[in-house]
Amino acid sequence: MSEERPKRPEVIERMGQNPPHRADVAGLMSKVFALDRRIRYCAILDKTGIIIFGGMRPGRRSFEPEEEARKVDGQMAVIRGMTEGSVQYFGKTRFFIINREKLMLVAIPQGDGNTIEISTQPDFPLEGVKALIKTVRTSYRRKESREAN
Repeated sequence: MSEERPKRPEVIERMGQNPPHRADVAGLMSKVFALDRRIRYCAILDKTGIIIFGGMRPGRRSFEPEEEARKVDGQMAVIRGMTEGSVQYFGKTRFFIINREKLMLVAIPQGDGNTIEISTQPDFPLEGVKALIKTVRTSYRRKESREAN
């Protein structure tokens, strides 16, 4: 029996494996959305591509039907997995970008096995990706460093 994936259009909370602290991720989403109105979506995916927490910016709708959205999330996990095989040669993947005609996807792998997935409108500047990465690293890593202490 396969596990049903949560829908994307609203904020999703599924605390499965590697659950982040809810207040941290809610704050992370708020900070990411505050960076630019062109940011459409922000979610934390587990290592299999299932949403742990996240959703669309209020007032935005997903371009794709639910079934296709689940495929995209799964593809993020596959891409991350593909990069892990060459860590010994190139180092850890810090982020990756997929730039499509209708949107840009930014994925930022985390040390706990989760990935932060963010989608923006296609005109989002590449310079803005730097601010996204910095925001994710400073907001999400607080949880990781808290656990290390």
